[in-house]
Amino acid sequence: MQVFTPTEIVVDDLTKPYEIHATGDWHLGARGCAENRLRATMERVGRKRNAIVLLMGDLGEFIIPSDNRFDPMAVCQDAKVEDLGDWADFLIDKIASVARPLRGGSAGGPGKIIGALKGNHENTMSVKTHRNLGRAIADRLGCRYLGYSGLFTLIFVEKSTKKRAKLSVFATHGAGNAATPGGKMQRLKKYCDMVDSDLVLMGHLHDTMKVTSIRLRQTEEGIGNASQLGVMTGTYLRTYSEGEGGYGEMKGYQATPIGHACITIIPATREMAFSEVSL
Repeated sequence: MQVFTPTEIVVDDLTKPYEIHATGDWHLGARGCAENRLRATMERVGRKRNAIVLLMGDLGEFIIPSDNRFDPMAVCQDAKVEDLGDWADFLIDKIASVARPLRGGSAGGPGKIIGALKGNHENTMSVKTHRNLGRAIADRLGCRYLGYSGLFTLIFVEKSTKKRAKLSVFATHGAGNAATPGGKMQRLKKYCDMVDSDLVLMGHLHDTMKVTSIRLRQTEEGIGNASQLGVMTGTYLRTYSEGEGGYGEMKGYQATPIGHACITIIPATREMAFSEVSL
């Protein structure tokens, strides 16, 4: 697990809403990836003024011919045979292209991207190729590499007054193979119970959902509470698509909605609301 120094975000007004877009499980390179929809969504997020982005891993379909999940009929149609010989770089190029609207303009840099996790797909291919693909993606995007899981604090700083508001975050690509809504919710809840963070983010299970926990605490005024929001962050991979669907279809996985999670926060009060982003 990675633990990081706080990330400062300058805002005009701590009482106005700010968006945290948690997006991953793009699976670029898979025929079932909704790439056009993903590109259009990232263009729209890139134009937002009060927004940051966290990349949740499995951005590419890092499955090579030596992997028992590999299916040539499930590879994206714009890939050539020779691209399979340098599949990691082909996918990293695709990821960088999709993420371009989120980055820091002509000067480069991370722009809206506060960090990138690696997923199980990056990790599996990393073991086979002896190359840390999660770090390679973060380096290409010019953003912080968060490992498979990361603990960090976002500090919102009001531009005129320099007042500050903190939000503690735990983000993980996730684990497990739950297929039902109840099973997925239980996996998310396990992470929420494990960490004492205001916001818990999890990918991997290709769904969007939330769980809210309220804990009572004593304050100077009497009884107060501390709230925690847990969010599963979605996918841009269609389980079922025309033609060959890949390993998800063969295993009978549930069809899932396409899109990602947006958490809208009022920094001054730490009030948070969850919504799904999908064109």
